[in-house]
Amino acid sequence: MATIKTRIGPADHGRTMTIDEFREAEEDEGYRYELSRGVLEVIDIPKSPHRRVVSHLFELAALYSRDHPGVIDYFGGGTEVRIWKPGMDLARHPDFGVVLLGAPLDEVNDPRPGLVAEVVSISSKTRDYVDKRRDYLDYGVAEYWIVDPLQRQVTILHLQGEGTDAAWDEHVFRDDETLQSRALPGLITTGADLWKGL
Repeated sequence: MATIKTRIGPADHGRTMTIDEFREAEEDEGYRYELSRGVLEVIDIPKSPHRRVVSHLFELAALYSRDHPGVIDYFGGGTEVRIWKPGMDLARHPDFGVVLLGAPLDEVNDPRPGLVAEVVSISSKTRDYVDKRRDYLDYGVAEYWIVDPLQRQVTILHLQGEGTDAAWDEHVFRDDETLQSRALPGLITTGADLWKGL
């Protein structure tokens, strides 16, 4: 007997689900779906300015990988780099992420990303600055970038401690200040490089 799958779409925003239900659900096309501690979030596909900043992050990772061989295993968007934590019914798909060579596996046997980034838009401020900040800390991401072209700043959060002692060490970089990444030592870029062309 065939199993009937749950179908989710924009009308399901705010619906409670387990991570297993989320994993099995069929999605209406044209939206991004994430699970925030058991609550479904249905997100509009970002527009061109957002995509342009994400493209700059991809370029940055490609150049870094070329100039620093043996550090990055792979990088990508929310399809390639996922943050899933079953015990918290958490499924995040960052705008950009980097998995380092030799990365340990997480609870769902995915390599744990060493760096994830979210690009802030008007509709995502709270999600990126508050919700994902907490979620990525609880997951154990080593470095989280909040790339904010609206405020022309990049906030880099470095993980300190483990478990209940985990906390973020936060640094904010403005336009032309050189970013300092611990996950990618020797990285040279500025916030202005990331939102050029906007």
